Amino acid sequence: MHISAYKFTLFPQLPPELRLRIWFFALPRQRLVELKEDTTQPSYFPIAISERFIESVYSPTPVPSILHACKESRAEGLRHYKLTFRNQWGPTGTGRIYFDASVDILFMNCHGFPKFSFMDLLNMFTDNASIADMNNVVALAICNGLAENLAHQNRHKVAEMFMNGLKSLKRVICVNHGTGSLREDVLVPAKFDDPSTILKSDQIDALEDLFGVKLEFGISETENSEEPHTACKNVPTPRFA
Repeated sequence: MHISAYKFTLFPQLPPELRLRIWFFALPRQRLVELKEDTTQPSYFPIAISERFIESVYSPTPVPSILHACKESRAEGLRHYKLTFRNQWGPTGTGRIYFDASVDILFMNCHGFPKFSFMDLLNMFTDNASIADMNNVVALAICNGLAENLAHQNRHKVAEMFMNGLKSLKRVICVNHGTGSLREDVLVPAKFDDPSTILKSDQIDALEDLFGVKLEFGISETENSEEPHTACKNVPTPRFA
């Protein structure tokens, strides 16, 4: 079939309500939005304090293409995607990460947070967190290395006392390490029937106590999946136990 058979040049002539409906169906739906600490931004605190707090984050996850197609598609996209995760303690401004909390999964791994400490935990997940909008996150994915770290920090059930900033959280997925995108059909694959291959039972209990939801397990399977980071093989000793 000739390539012209796949082209549709009359789209601009469709009724506006139909065009907007088409743009709606062009939305990417669920995305795995990776969060990383941004160490390139200037600190607003003395060095002794700034070394203990995550002040700024960014995401290497591509911006949804619907926001770049045209003015009309962007308007539809912005009904769903908001700029989020700004620094609340620095100068007033907006976030830099487009995120739809109703469908997107926020992904944190040891590549982006190689030394996630107890103070970082409080800094990210409490009411007075430095990073805004965490209270809107519904689904959170963490790699097994970061999961071990967080479980260690809640081993005495102290950290969970401060976990009041994730008010909308309904899902926490521990991901067998990889930095590629998760698809819904591989979040809990049938072949993965033994969580102990990723976490020990006491670690699972500590994480479920910490987040207040039942822990799920997934495998990130993509062509670009990376080998486990050093921090996944050797969980760093928390700076604040």
